[in-house]
Amino acid sequence: MTVRRVALLGAGVVVAVLVGLVAIVAFPGLVGGDAAFFVTSGSMSPSIDSGDVLIVSESSPADVEVGDVVTVQTGDEPNPGYVTHRVVDVEVVDGEYYFQIQGDANPEPDPGYATADDVVGTSHLQIPYVGSLLVFARSGIGIAVLVVLPGLALLTSGCLALVRELSALGTDTHPDRRKA
Repeated sequence: MTVRRVALLGAGVVVAVLVGLVAIVAFPGLVGGDAAFFVTSGSMSPSIDSGDVLIVSESSPADVEVGDVVTVQTGDEPNPGYVTHRVVDVEVVDGEYYFQIQGDANPEPDPGYATADDVVGTSHLQIPYVGSLLVFARSGIGIAVLVVLPGLALLTSGCLALVRELSALGTDTHPDRRKA
């Protein structure tokens, strides 16, 4: 195998892996999840880091136990916020479930209890670093690095190939002036 073929094969594998990861984030049902969330803080460090992606699955409130990692909706529509923390206490009052949550890196539990309706789901799958990559891809520098520069490289490659083709035909490429 030539160096070029190895490089192309390696690039193909990298692209396939990245496309697969983006597909999982965009369609969490591919891996049995219901929603995907980017982790944006270090409150769950070291078990879950900023930049990770969590795939969560809907769970019955009766199935959520102390120690489970849950994602909770903290705001109202149309702009809800989300927090992913560990369940440290479960209370059942008149058949309704309430969950006290705490970030692994936080010294105290979050104030109050989350209701069963607030719980979006439990952590199903954690994908390290992918959130950072996707956030980078949406930034100005990310667009330049991942879209503009490859586009310019492709354009340059095409222009160079065209110049080589024209050079192979001769320097005078006008059909009326070509020597027979």
